[in-house]
Amino acid sequence: MTPMKFLTRYTGEHRLKTMLLFFFVWLFPLLTAAAQPLIDLNLDSGDVYQPLAPHQAFKARLIHNGPTPQIEWTIAAGHYLYRDRMEIHHLDKSTSGENSWAEVSAQFLAGEEVEDELFGTQTVFRNETTVGLPQTADRNPVYRVRYQGCREGRFCYPPMTMTLSDPQ
Repeated sequence: MTPMKFLTRYTGEHRLKTMLLFFFVWLFPLLTAAAQPLIDLNLDSGDVYQPLAPHQAFKARLIHNGPTPQIEWTIAAGHYLYRDRMEIHHLDKSTSGENSWAEVSAQFLAGEEVEDELFGTQTVFRNETTVGLPQTADRNPVYRVRYQGCREGRFCYPPMTMTLSDPQ
């Protein structure tokens, strides 16, 4: 069969079949390979990893240990939280009725130094950590926390923001 007869043969109804065949033979394996970091199939052990939601991977709560407030983080196994990607702001409640957010100077515990392929040398926290916050005269302080973390060896979550307040 000459090349011209071959090309004219695959027109019309055969074109759809040819495109579907092309998709399943060539494109589908490429698309599933790109999704591999999100769903990890370990066929040897039978384990299937499903990514955790950010609020499950990085749990934070505001606590008072004495006169100073603290943020207590619980970090899921296999995850880590960047120290330098964390920003904490306090809601300043003005007597004039205008509220504004002011960045606070947080006191971090020592973390673990890692070489990150995205950000270079970074300090990270695993399992749990506590962040000390400055004293405030506010009886019901409200904090806005911006943070970022990763699943070890798989993917990083986008920067996220949460609001924490006293559980009274």
